[in-house]
Amino acid sequence: TLTADGVMCGATRQRNTRRSLSTAERRGLPLSLNMICLDLNLRALSIWGHQRRLGDDPGYLVHAATRKIFGELGPQPFLVQSERSRVLGYTPADETFLRRSLENFRSDEGSDSLLPAVFNLPEICSRVMPEQWSKGSRYRFSVYCRPTIRRGKVESDVWLMKNYFACEEARGNGTFDGTIHEFRQLHKGEIEETYRQWLQRRFVPAAELRDVVITGSRSSYLTTRSAKDHCGAPTHSERRSYPETTFVGELCVTEPQAFERLVRHGVGRHCAFGFGMLLLKAVR
Repeated sequence: TLTADGVMCGATRQRNTRRSLSTAERRGLPLSLNMICLDLNLRALSIWGHQRRLGDDPGYLVHAATRKIFGELGPQPFLVQSERSRVLGYTPADETFLRRSLENFRSDEGSDSLLPAVFNLPEICSRVMPEQWSKGSRYRFSVYCRPTIRRGKVESDVWLMKNYFACEEARGNGTFDGTIHEFRQLHKGEIEETYRQWLQRRFVPAAELRDVVITGSRSSYLTTRSAKDHCGAPTHSERRSYPETTFVGELCVTEPQAFERLVRHGVGRHCAFGFGMLLLKAVR
């Protein structure tokens, strides 16, 4: 865990601390993990994102804001709880480091003047996560993630990737005449089962899942941009639809080290942008 004196030694020491911790993570050295809670000013976040032309996706904006303030020790994975105006996340940094970083950012005359208002300083808190997980331990869990798979350079909805050609075949033989989204609606139960299977594969060998239920699911659009030209503008952009799904259920830890890595790094893709944070509550 980071200590207060490690933050109070000036900006150079702070940068060196971030770099050394990042290197330690890459080498697989053990680091304590903290669950942190940041009070979020959604209006300030939206205004800041608009001024910086970063779009309006809360997950991307929180990612950009926390990296700007906390560097590589910004929370990841994390979860934006808009209805409660807060961000939950996992990070090696503790509450002291987060407070000092935000205070230093606010006192820096050259820093972004609006950004510090995004997170309310008094409402930062943290809790140390277990350093070791016991085999056989049971937890209720919740995770918000994107059930997607990647083939080559293409990432898509795991169900759509498997069934796109089935839709085209149905169109070809005349048994279906509609859009791919209408085809999805006809197979809603099958889609949910495909998503549950996708989730179970992500937990192997870390834990066994049971009683998994999907409590919310929707599709959102994400614009991806290619490499920039000599003027700094993207050469082209592509808008794709991605599923966003909340799973709840119960799990039993089967491989403690693998489970620790899953908690630390998140479930599925896009964990840097508000997906994949595993919320846990011990089963008594």
